[in-house]
Amino acid sequence: MMKQYTLQEHNLLKDVSHSTEFDGMKLIEWGRPMEKSALGYHASFIIGAEWSRNRKFSVVVTPKDGMDNIDFVSMFYYCFSSGLDKKTLSKIYTIDVNQPPIPVNCMDFPMGLLTIIHFLSVTSRIRCLKKGYRAKAENLRKIRGRVDILRNDRINLSNSRYYHIYCEYNDYTVDIPENRIIRKALMFTQRYIKKSHLGGSNGYQVKALLAKCKMMFADVRPDVNISQIKETKDHKLFKEYGESIRLAKMILKQFDYSIHNVENDQKSVIPFTIDMSLLYEFYVYGLLHEAYKGKVRYQFQGETGYPDFLYCSDSYKAILDTKYIPRFQDGKIDKYIIRQLSGYGRDKKILSELGYKDTDKATAVPCIILYPENSSVVSNPFNSGDLKSINKVEEEGVVEFYKIGVPIPLINKK
Repeated sequence: MMKQYTLQEHNLLKDVSHSTEFDGMKLIEWGRPMEKSALGYHASFIIGAEWSRNRKFSVVVTPKDGMDNIDFVSMFYYCFSSGLDKKTLSKIYTIDVNQPPIPVNCMDFPMGLLTIIHFLSVTSRIRCLKKGYRAKAENLRKIRGRVDILRNDRINLSNSRYYHIYCEYNDYTVDIPENRIIRKALMFTQRYIKKSHLGGSNGYQVKALLAKCKMMFADVRPDVNISQIKETKDHKLFKEYGESIRLAKMILKQFDYSIHNVENDQKSVIPFTIDMSLLYEFYVYGLLHEAYKGKVRYQFQGETGYPDFLYCSDSYKAILDTKYIPRFQDGKIDKYIIRQLSGYGRDKKILSELGYKDTDKATAVPCIILYPENSSVVSNPFNSGDLKSINKVEEEGVVEFYKIGVPIPLINKK
């Protein structure tokens, strides 16, 4: 039986020496994550399942204790509804459909569902369908295009159908290969969602997205030869097509192009990775976007770096940064993080973006750390009002430095 290494986030892969077999892996890396840590292969903020370089073994990294029952569907939905561009969202996870599945018994990640949510979110943003010319042949009452003389003689004249003419012509239609592959993936998506028995608000939202996409592609047939579809370049009018087709191919390949495979229970996973730090960052942005819309600016480029978020309203201005570090719930913020955000608070480009007119005389700018919090009540903490009025925990010994716990949606496995 092929060996499998299993560990949690931030764990050390014990009793394993440095080897080229681990080269290129995303889940683990060689070194010391902290100054006093042991030298070796460590997991970081990336979870998933991955083959080694020559497939001699596989590595599985699961969320750390306390985060092992995360509701990924809810988190991903907030990410994809945040308005971030498709290239940014695609950084959250990877799926390698060209690698064989990995037998896994210690994790239960709905990667198929996450890909489908991503696919529906991108496809629903398509403003208008592409059209193209498609060769068509029909028996008509009026000449259209050119007459196929041989077929017309055999089908019409020989049977005394003198009022019909067999014609060949090019039809300008939405029923083109690019649309067909998306339509076919929507068929797989519908079957998968039905099998998943999605309920609650997430189920309603996903099904609403599916209904919208199906309506858009109602005049498109799902018959398509996958090999005919080449990479589609972005276009001003059709900028979502490239990503939608990429995800459609991924969905079809996950089920080996057979819709009957959607119903099969999977005892293995396609190699994948999820960047938990990035997922949390985008999830928080989705919550902020829902509550504050244009008051939040994401990843503004300052002289000293890129703060995650800038908040600017008439009554309050602040610099916000996400840290996927649950220990902040009961402990102090690390000093290097305080120094990092304090640097942003002295950056003239950032101060100017926040609306400070005289950046040389700007007072201490409020800095807020947003960290994951385990809570029995999961709701958007920013919906209760302006950021100034939100309940914040002030960091001792530092001026205008706060932290806010953002509840992570968890699945009740009882």
